[in-house]
Amino acid sequence: MNILLSPDTVLFWTSTIIMLCLMVIAIRYAPWKLLLAEQSRQHFFFGTVLVLALLWLLQIRVMGIVAFHPLLITVVTMIFGWSFTVLIGVLALILLEIYQLVIRSAFVNWDLALAQFTIETLPVDFCLSVAVPATWALCVIGLVNRWRFKNPFTYIWGSVFSVL
Repeated sequence: MNILLSPDTVLFWTSTIIMLCLMVIAIRYAPWKLLLAEQSRQHFFFGTVLVLALLWLLQIRVMGIVAFHPLLITVVTMIFGWSFTVLIGVLALILLEIYQLVIRSAFVNWDLALAQFTIETLPVDFCLSVAVPATWALCVIGLVNRWRFKNPFTYIWGSVFSVL
């Protein structure tokens, strides 16, 4: 979910502080050795960033206030874990914002206020599109793993469909 309006200062700074804190935690506790061990994992990591940004272009705008898009953070959390999901989400949001800024500037006269608007909405979009869904998915996956069901369908139904 993306916000299409410029947030007020309290919301902007609160979400910026949350974003920076979560980024520091994600960078600190990410299993970098596993990612750097094989080149195919790195390709998968950056491919996920690209695919996530492209799929987030499929938005449904509601009254010019909010845009809903396919979340997919749940799947990324199940594959990469919480730390890498936060990093992938931030990189995808930055890529999405750059793409939208380039497309807007190609069809509309370049405006500095437009660039400032995309920077203002990035922390709020991070909290709504990445931080909350990834943390919720981590909690639900932890609960499902704690119950220790033997059936893989229980894991799929419990983890994936409960957070969508």
